[in-house]
Formats: sequence, C-alpha cells, structure tokens
Amino acid sequence: MTAVAGKLSGGKLAAVTVKTKAIGQEVAQGKSVATIESSKFVGPVPAPVTGVLVRGNDKLASDPNMAISDPYGEGWIAEIKPSNWDGEKSGLVTGAEGLAVYQKKLEADNISCA
Repeated sequence: MTAVAGKLSGGKLAAVTVKTKAIGQEVAQGKSVATIESSKFVGPVPAPVTGVLVRGNDKLASDPNMAISDPYGEGWIAEIKPSNWDGEKSGLVTGAEGLAVYQKKLEADNISCA
C-alpha cells in the first residue's frame, strides 16, 4: 500500500482480506494475494514476485486502515518467500529510481494527490 493508493481509496479501508486458501501455495508474480476494499475501490494486491505465500497480517482484520497509516511497518499485508528471486529481482525498482518510475506512472494515469 502506498500513500497515493491510500488517498485514492478515500483514506479509509473497509477491509483487507488475504487469500488464506493460498497460504502455503506458490503465487505467480502479479497474481493477487489479497483484496483491498474501500468505499471507492475494491481490488487486488498483486504479488511483487513469484513465491510461496507464507502468511497474511491478521491485525488487518480488526484494523484495515493500518495498511494506509503504517504500510511499511505494522500495516504489512502479506509475507512471500520468493521462489525465483534471482530471475525476478531485476524487475523491482526501489529508492530514487522507484520514485521516478512511480511518478511517471501517476502522470501517465493523470493522478494527482495535491
């Protein structure tokens, strides 16, 4: 979850539901590991890499808004054990490069958070 996604969701989530049937199963990169619901949006949380879905964050059942308020801490959604890290890690971007790519996507999709 990013701050932009939180804003687009209306700033309040109704539910974050991890696909518990997939726990212990391999999930392909880009396939859904969870669903996020708000008053403005219902959609998937895609797996960043192929791997085994190890667990979901049970705390989100009682406080789904942690995914917005603390997405990089207590509000994490799912833990995945990568099965093809060496083959897929180059497709992930972080830091300044990641911000630049995300900014271009927001501009291309005409999304403004101001």
